Amino acid sequence: MKREYVTISGNASLRDQIVKKCQGLPLNIVLLGGFLSTKKMNSAELTRVFSQANWKNTDVWLLSYADLPAHHKLCLLYLTLFPKEFDLSVRRILRLWLAEGISTNAHQDWGKDLAEKCFDDLVRRNLIKISKFRSDGGPKKCRLPGFQHEQLSPKAEESGFSYPSNVLRTNTTTLQ
Repeated sequence: MKREYVTISGNASLRDQIVKKCQGLPLNIVLLGGFLSTKKMNSAELTRVFSQANWKNTDVWLLSYADLPAHHKLCLLYLTLFPKEFDLSVRRILRLWLAEGISTNAHQDWGKDLAEKCFDDLVRRNLIKISKFRSDGGPKKCRLPGFQHEQLSPKAEESGFSYPSNVLRTNTTTLQ
């Protein structure tokens, strides 16, 4: 039996339902769109997702975060080491993930390809924002948006990924 998946493009009622559930808030719409873009759902599964949350900013964000594989969560938490809304070199972030050993998965796959896939997935889910592009169209700089930074900071502290702001006082221009 062929399974029918729901697509958003060309489905005005689904788009309207997403906007209504997200209360028209752009951040919610972007986060929910990023979450749904990684899923193949039939209409029953989509209805279940829509009915399970209150659809505040934190609910949509938590839905997106909870759906991440463990190594994606580590890579995202790592970004809280940098100041909120700080532009980071994509190439440097990928290298740092590799050097720190956090760009691995349960099968012990690692390397540049996995780091790039992780980065691309976090961007596709709208959890990381590309802030500057290279001349060839690839990402040059990225940032962790302020809301995500605020939501992740307590989780990062629990995981040992963060420094108290009064301990780490550095000139942020040297981090680029």
